[in-house]
Amino acid sequence: MAIKYTTQVRTNQAQQIIDDIGNGAKLRIYTGTRPVDANTAISTQTVLVELVGADPFGTASNGQVNATAFASAFASASGVATFFRLFKADGSTVIFDGDIGLNSGDMALDNTNIAVGQEIIFNGFTLTIGNA
Repeated sequence: MAIKYTTQVRTNQAQQIIDDIGNGAKLRIYTGTRPVDANTAISTQTVLVELVGADPFGTASNGQVNATAFASAFASASGVATFFRLFKADGSTVIFDGDIGLNSGDMALDNTNIAVGQEIIFNGFTLTIGNA
């Protein structure tokens, strides 16, 4: 049987993630093969677009991180979006990454084919803390 946390403990964990991220987080969408984990450096992958998070980054409630909208941005490269990484405002400290899919994945996009100059609008996300 797995350990189960209370909603309050999971909300506290969510708040810690928000505190670690801080204000002005950067969300980068890439094309190419996703590295094996968030600790592995980006190598041949290409950044398609970088979006900047709001201040504050989000709120914690009911065991979830509820990220606020990011400022829209225009793609600097063309390609098929395959994964994303969230960085602190310094642009080098990785918080987490995830897969991108067409209406699926850790981040679902309605169109994964991104073109140079295309405006990307990201309305935020919800991250649910596990072991409920």
